This record gives sequence, C-alpha cells and structure tokens, in this order.
Amino acid sequence: MEAVALPSGVMRPRVVVVKTLASALTIGSGGSVGREGPIVQIGAALGSTIGQWLKVSGRRLRTLVGCGAAAGIAATFNAPVAGAIFSLEVILGDLGVSRFSPIVVSSGLATVVSRHFLGNTPAFDVPPHGLVSVWELGIYGVLGVAAAGVALAVRRSTSRSRVGWGSPCSSPSSLVKLLATSITLGSGGSGGVFAPSLFLGAMTGGAIGVLANLWFPGVTAGSGAYALVGMGAVVAGTTHAPITAILIIFELTSDYTLLLPLMASVIIATGVTRAVRPDSIYTLNLLRRGVDVFKGRELNVLKALTVDGVMSRDVPRVGEGEPLARMIDAMSETRSQSLYVTDDDGHYVGRVDVPDIRAALVDAEALSGLVVAGDLAREDGTIVAPGERLDIVMRIFAGHAPNELAVVEPQTGRLAGVVGRRHLLDAYNHELLERDMVSGMGDAVASAESHQVQLGSDSRMIEVDAPGPFTGYALPELDVRSRYGVQILLVRRPAGPDSEDRIEVVPGPDTVLRRGDRLPVVGTDKAFAALSRW
Repeated sequence: MEAVALPSGVMRPRVVVVKTLASALTIGSGGSVGREGPIVQIGAALGSTIGQWLKVSGRRLRTLVGCGAAAGIAATFNAPVAGAIFSLEVILGDLGVSRFSPIVVSSGLATVVSRHFLGNTPAFDVPPHGLVSVWELGIYGVLGVAAAGVALAVRRSTSRSRVGWGSPCSSPSSLVKLLATSITLGSGGSGGVFAPSLFLGAMTGGAIGVLANLWFPGVTAGSGAYALVGMGAVVAGTTHAPITAILIIFELTSDYTLLLPLMASVIIATGVTRAVRPDSIYTLNLLRRGVDVFKGRELNVLKALTVDGVMSRDVPRVGEGEPLARMIDAMSETRSQSLYVTDDDGHYVGRVDVPDIRAALVDAEALSGLVVAGDLAREDGTIVAPGERLDIVMRIFAGHAPNELAVVEPQTGRLAGVVGRRHLLDAYNHELLERDMVSGMGDAVASAESHQVQLGSDSRMIEVDAPGPFTGYALPELDVRSRYGVQILLVRRPAGPDSEDRIEVVPGPDTVLRRGDRLPVVGTDKAFAALSRW
C-alpha cells in the first residue's frame, strides 16, 4: 500500500525472496499468523518487478502491483473474485475501468494455475446452512456488534505488539489466539492477520450460536452458521473491506445460503469499527510512521466538476398559474418524479412532487378548476447553483435529499435546470475513464525515446519541464490553452526531495505548478514554439 501511494508502485525485487523465506520459517515453525499478508507482498513485488523490467511507470506500474496482489490471494485461497476485489478495495483503493480488467484477468489466471496443481476444492469443507427464521437477523445483528469488538481488540493488540513487544494485549482476559498472534508479529514474525481474524470470527460466531441455540432453540440455525458469519464480520471490521469479506466467505466455503445474515453482520461490524477507529489494521502502522496512503490520490474526482457541466436543461416545468389537469398531463409526459414551478419571468417558485398531486386527486372533481401549480408548490430548501462543485452536491444527496435538485441562478433566481443522482454517477464514471486515458497517454510519452508522440500531421504530444515563470501559479491563472494553444494533460511531480520516482497529478482548477514538475502537453508546432520562449 505504501509503494502504491508514494513511490508510484516501485518495490524492490528482493522482497520476493526475503518474504518467501521469512514467511516459510514463521508459519512452518508454528507462528500464529496467516499466509495472505506474505503472498500479497510477494505477488505485488513480482508485479512491480515485471513492470520495472518492461519500463512502465506511474499508473500502469501501480496496476501491475495490484495484479500481483490479486493473483496471490486468488491462488492461495482459490478465490478469484475475492482476490480481485481485495486488491481494488484495499491495496489500490480504486475501481477505475483501466485497473479492473487486468486485475480480474490476473486473478483468474492465477486461480487456473492453482487449481491445476492443488485441485478445485473450497478452502473449508462445511455443511450447508441457512436462515431458519427472520428473527435470527436480530441475533446476527448482535453478532455484528460483537465482531466489531473483537476486530477492535485485534487492531489494538497487534498494533501495540508491533510498537513494543512485551505488551501485546490490552488486558489479562484477551483471547489466547489474539495473544499468540500478537507475540508472533511483535517478535518479528512474517505473516498476516487475515487468517487469525477468520479464526477469531469463527470462535466469536460459534459462541454466540451456542447461546442462541440454548435460548431460542426453535428459531435459530446451528452454531456453524454463526461461525461462518462471524468469520466475515471480524475480517470486515479489521480490514474495513466489507465487499471483500462477504466474497471471501462465499469462495472459501462455496456456501451462498447465508447471504442476508452475512451482509447484515458485516455491514454492522464495519460501521461500528469505522465509527470508533477510522483507520483499518492495514493503515494504522503506516499512519504512525507518517505515511498516509491516500495522500496525493484524488479520492473525490467530483471536486473538479461543477453542476452546470452535467445538469439537464430539459426541465419538466409548469407555470404557477397552471391548473391541476395540466399538472397531471405534464407529470404523465415526463419520467421525473417532480414538476418545477416558475413564475411568468422564469423565477423558481418551488416543486410539486408526485405525492402532492396524488393528494390533490382525492378531491379532483371539486378542485380541478380551483387548484393551480402555485398552490401545490412547496418551498424548496435544497437548491444548488450552476457553479456548485459536484462533491458538495453528493453530500446533499447523501443527506436523504430527493433524487433531483433544482438548479437556480443565484443572481436572478431563474430556474436553470435540474441535477439528479444519475447525473453525478455518469459524471463520476466519465471522469474516472478520462483520467485513466490521460494517464495512459502520459505513460506513452514518458516511455518514448524522444519524449514525444506524433498525433497527426501538425499536432504532437511532448513532455517538457514546467517553465520557470509558470511555477507557483494555478492552471486557471496561466490559461495556457488560450495564450499558447497547448493543453496540459498531466503533471508528473517528484515523489520526494531525493526521489527519482514521480507521482502523477491529473490537473484540476486548484493545481499549482512547482519547480521540478514535468508536463505532458498536446499542441501544434507553432504552439510549442510560442511556449518554448518561456
């Protein structure tokens, strides 16, 4: 995770050999650790080594790191889907299109090879289980809370043991397994916490299952069902990766009958642990060393977009004097669940939703000639301006706002359009795809011997050092497109003061150029001649 976040995916090849030997000694001598941690590092290092040998850089190299990690998990646990999702959800933290496909292919191929030599059998052979009664969901909810407590204990004890061996557990009542894992990791053993988390989850779930059978024998499944769900819940709580936790239980057991209780417990465990401790067991030790794996990533690509670029201007609007019959006709002609009411000058008055019209229909015969749109329009407190950033709009939608928001000009109060949840989703996917493509084009320029790629008879893409007079200025201030006729695609920035590696920054309105930046740019020969004078 640190290699992906900071040095653009560069890992030393010797990690493969050292980690293999150290993990074999630790696990073979009885150390209480799992094999997923070492295999992720070994696979990731192999992916990085191959990428460095092929001389790829930036996003492509980080993708190869993710491919190696996914392949390791998939081959070790015979879990191709969980391996791919683990890599995307935990290692890379990115579900971009250009990364998803190669990681899925890598995970699938690794599973094919593994099954050829080891056979196609689930890691755990368990009897079938099911949900006996809907009342069991309450017990599974309690299991989710208990699993969160165990996950927090795992997080605390293993982190303490790594800081100072000799105080691995928080109290004398800590579980024996937790103590053994803490001692193994604290003494320098090489292994992961994934398998111990599975074990602790099974014990926690099994114990709750036994109690549930004693107290509610007629409406509960066997303790084995609770053990399986507990495995997923504790893993989700420690890793903060709920999707991976759900899928790994399916693929480890080939049992798909506990989907609903598994989802309930996993989500509760993840929510509780995140509320108490926002850092996962994987990111905690990195943060203690001052490494934020998300620093430099554009987690919210919507920050660079505004409402006016995605909103719909085809608004289902009615005048405030329109009668009820006209409102019914207008509602039947649109797929929207709302009508937007304006006055004669186009100023926004409010919205009329389907329930408002449905309520008026009760007395339609008496009110059809009396009720007009202005009477039903409710004052809309959740409106946005055309220049509002989409990340802010997303937070509004997260607060249980309607599926659409009116877009109103702040100076005039006129209705400019509507923006819906679907607009944000489309914009997010388009922006991710565009950034993937831009990063790939930047890699093509960097790998070319002349650091330029011909795009047509007169246009080409080259990589140049940021001109001295440009440093310290934001891109909108420079306005290089209108002044010089060139477009900056990417900013390649040094990862550190003494590092030769570079991080890639997709330029946005707040990007300020620094000395040492390299810029892949597109333009004509004439434009480059004008730019070179700086």
